[in-house]
Amino acid sequence: MKKAIFIFVLGLMLKSAFSQCIDSTLINPMAICPMIWMPVCGCDGVTYGNDCVATNLGGVTSWTQGECVNVVDTPCVDPSLINPTAICPMIWMPVCGCNEVTYGNECEATNFGGVTSWTQGECSTVDTLCQTIPSGVDFGLCDMVLGVANTDSGCVFISGCSSIGSDGMDYAGYFYTSTWECVSACGEDTLITLPCIEDSLINWAVDCIADYVPVCGCDNQTYLNECVALYYNGVSTWMSGPCMAFCVPIPNGVTFGECAMPLGIAATDSGCVFLSGCSSIGSDGVDYAGYFYDLMQECEQACEPMKVEAAQAHSFDIFPNPSQGWINISSNAGIRQWSIRNIAGQIIFQSKENTADLSPLTHGLYWIELENMKGEMKVQKWIKE
Repeated sequence: MKKAIFIFVLGLMLKSAFSQCIDSTLINPMAICPMIWMPVCGCDGVTYGNDCVATNLGGVTSWTQGECVNVVDTPCVDPSLINPTAICPMIWMPVCGCNEVTYGNECEATNFGGVTSWTQGECSTVDTLCQTIPSGVDFGLCDMVLGVANTDSGCVFISGCSSIGSDGMDYAGYFYTSTWECVSACGEDTLITLPCIEDSLINWAVDCIADYVPVCGCDNQTYLNECVALYYNGVSTWMSGPCMAFCVPIPNGVTFGECAMPLGIAATDSGCVFLSGCSSIGSDGVDYAGYFYDLMQECEQACEPMKVEAAQAHSFDIFPNPSQGWINISSNAGIRQWSIRNIAGQIIFQSKENTADLSPLTHGLYWIELENMKGEMKVQKWIKE
C-alpha cells in the first residue's frame, strides 16, 4: 500500500515538474529566431539550437548552456573520426548512416562523415506520395536552400530560414532532394512520367554522330550528346552540359601493372592521359575504378579548370577551414554566387554573400563551388567540424 502511494505521489511530482518546464503560452511559431548554433539543453531533456528556439518553438521555461548529454547512447557522429586526407575507394557500395545520410561506402561514412554506425544500402525514402505546400506559405527571407518542393507553380527550389512555414507548420517532410524526385512523385495525371532509364527507347539502328555536345542524364551520368543518351542508353530526360564532376587525380607513383588492357582516361600530374594496366587496383592497394573517365573531354572538363597558375593560387579562399559554422569566402575576381555540395554531389546551400552560418549542417566533408564575376568555376573542400 505504501509503495503504491509513493509511486502515485512520484507521478504527480513528475507531472508537475514537466508542466512547470513547458509553458505552452510561450510558444510562438511566428517568432524569427537567428540561425545560430548556440545549443541549450532544455529542462525537458531536448537540445535546442539556441535559447530563442527553446522558448518560442519548445515553450521551455529553463535550460542550461550546451547540448544535452546522454552518457548511455553512443553519438552518431564522432568528429575525431573525420580524416579528410583519407583515400577512399570510388566504389558505390552505399550505406545509410545513423544520421540518415547516404554515403558512397563505409570508408566515406567513417572518414568523411565521422559516422559511428550504419546499415547496408541507401537510406530509404519514406515519402512516396506527393505533398504540396499550400499557396501563401513562406519560410522567411533567408537564403538557405531548403530543397525542392511541389507548389502551385510546380516543383521548384525553395529557400528560407527553416522548414517551419509562416502558418506555424513544419514542412520538413515536404521537400525533395532533386527536381527529378519531385516531378516523379508530383507529376499531374496528364503528364507522362517515364522512368529515368527506359529500355524501349534504345534503338541501335540510329547512327549517332560523335560530336561532343554533352548532356547530363537523369541518372547523373554525362553522355556524349543527346542522341547517345536517348538511343544508345535509353535515358528519358537530360539537361544540357556535363554532370557536375570533381577532379580526382591519381596520386603520383601509383601504377596498375604492365598489362596492356586499357583502363580509361585519368587525371595525373601530367594532365588527363590514357592509362592501361592489369586492373583498376593500384600498386597502393586502392581501387581507382571511379577515377577514370570515358572521354578525354570529360576529364578535361572536370580537371582543367582546377589548374591555376601560382599567381592565382589564392584567388578563392575559405576561412576558417575547418569551421564549426560561420565561414568567410573571398575571391580576387569577385563572387557571383557559390554553392555547397555534399559528397553525393547534391547542392544543399547557395548564396551570393561573403559570409554564411553553416552550423545547421552535419559534421563532415563538403565541396564549395564558387562562380566568380568572370564566370569561372572553382571548387574547394570544406570541413564542417
